[in-house]
Amino acid sequence: MGMYTQALESLDHAVSLSTTQPGSVQTTLSNLRTSILHDRSEANRRRLDRETDEGRRQALLEAARKQAKKAKINYVQHLPPDVLVCIAEQGLAVKMGMVCRHWREVVCSSPGLWGSLTVGKGRPVAKARLWVERSGGRIRELRVEEGFDERIRGQVRPLFPASSL
Repeated sequence: MGMYTQALESLDHAVSLSTTQPGSVQTTLSNLRTSILHDRSEANRRRLDRETDEGRRQALLEAARKQAKKAKINYVQHLPPDVLVCIAEQGLAVKMGMVCRHWREVVCSSPGLWGSLTVGKGRPVAKARLWVERSGGRIRELRVEEGFDERIRGQVRPLFPASSL
């Protein structure tokens, strides 16, 4: 039972007992009743204001959460594959393939990006096989770094029958 309800019940009980009392007591009790009712309505109004403020606060927090989520969206993921390929053609195919799965799929499935190969000391046979596979067998440019080992040259040569490795 609420505080105001208890006070009003006690007051009503006092009024019922005081019906034989003079008018001043009746007036005092009536004024007290009015005061309690006023205080209760004010308390209810403040509670509603707090709830409204809490509702507004919750709405603002939700809006802020949505804004933060929107800010985290990676709009680069929405680039069409042909734009990604144009960017990768600037010599960034290998690096772009390391960004994410989608970019890797786009870059690896574009044979035109793999037409130029530089073979050096770092795993040249594996690299040559991968480039030939990704280019669809259409390597347009082949560069060999200084100090290329003759033994490795023999392993790479079958991958490029028309070249003079």
